[in-house]
Amino acid sequence: MFLAMLFKRDKGEFSLLIVIAAGMLIFFYALAQIQVIADFLNAVMSRLPIDEVYLLPLLKMLGITYIADYGASLCREAGYGSIANQMEMFAKLAIIVLSIPELYYLMEVLDEMLA
Repeated sequence: MFLAMLFKRDKGEFSLLIVIAAGMLIFFYALAQIQVIADFLNAVMSRLPIDEVYLLPLLKMLGITYIADYGASLCREAGYGSIANQMEMFAKLAIIVLSIPELYYLMEVLDEMLA
């Protein structure tokens, strides 16, 4: 961040590249930490009678959330706020589309409980 601030005044394009590179390094470090989450979810799936078909969209939703937030932050840093807003809106719509099977499953479970 400090390096980017030094370049921002004189060489703005280098500042943006530094921010993108730092963001990518942090993003890839965070991806490495996802293995812990995957192990936890595998343990949950082995104990609960939940089909993988219903858990996979949840992981996709999580990925969409992080990637869209990262991309929107980069767009805002570059001065493209309108593109950042559109990216966030698209991510929300993609999450809604992915959640439709989950909602059907929830309705089936509730129907079985109430019947």
